[in-house]
Amino acid sequence: LIDQFIMKGGKVAWLIDPVEVNQDSLDFNEQTFGLERELNDIDEQIFTYGVRLNKDLVIDVNSIKIPLGGNLYKWYYYPFIRTEKIDNPIVNNVNPIRLKYASTMDLLKNPEITKTPLLVTSEKSITYKIPVRINYQMIGLKEEVIKYNATPNRIVAAMLEGKFKSNFRNRLTANFLKNAPVKHRDEGVQNKMLVISDGDIINAEVDSFQNRKGNMIVRPLNINFDKFDRSMTFGNKEFFVNAMESLMGLDDLIPLRSKTITLRPLNKAKVESERTYWKAINVFIPILVIFIFGIFYNFLRKRRFS
Repeated sequence: LIDQFIMKGGKVAWLIDPVEVNQDSLDFNEQTFGLERELNDIDEQIFTYGVRLNKDLVIDVNSIKIPLGGNLYKWYYYPFIRTEKIDNPIVNNVNPIRLKYASTMDLLKNPEITKTPLLVTSEKSITYKIPVRINYQMIGLKEEVIKYNATPNRIVAAMLEGKFKSNFRNRLTANFLKNAPVKHRDEGVQNKMLVISDGDIINAEVDSFQNRKGNMIVRPLNINFDKFDRSMTFGNKEFFVNAMESLMGLDDLIPLRSKTITLRPLNKAKVESERTYWKAINVFIPILVIFIFGIFYNFLRKRRFS
């Protein structure tokens, strides 16, 4: 159904975690494993459209912090992606994008599909192939080790555009095609799709607290803020809204949201040399204006009542 939806012009955003990490096991046992997620051939379908989802996890020096033992430590499995590397309206002037247990992707060489990378890892990043042992010893890993073994600039999000081939082309029987309630298409119309190899990119965390009556209140947090590491404001919301508008063909609105405000600072040397002059004007001119107004006002009163 999704395949034929795409063939007929339907827009799809794929937000997929190719690797499954049980966070509860890590919290309680201080260790877990990153294992291949059962995607029910969705990865094969996306491969047909032009993207290979890799079964790996990104480790990046540019990462947010998690609480452990009362302190905050960098957790390399939670990278934040800086957007300056990519010149595209979707990511222009957008704050870093926060990811969690993200994987990488490869863009295949099928010329009929245009592939535009949107998010790439830093120069100080590596990838671990599954199965990945995940424990808190990663906190003690030296940044120099990551830099030395770096596999930089790996793609984690891309926009695809073109006429996609059906994943079920030449795989269905003639009898099925003849009796299908909807006509099957082997090749689609001009279309776009978004592929992101992290399902947590738009996952908002929640916070809980007791109100005055003792009831537990649960509320979602802003998607651009981390629950523990408040040192940064992320751009997940702006990135996804821009990507959705581009996907739907509303590209005219994106530059308005990403507009650059140019600051024009004063000439410090000129300000210093003319400081006394402008101080005098700001002090005496208002007094002079009030004085002139008072004389004019009294003149009009005398003329009126004389």
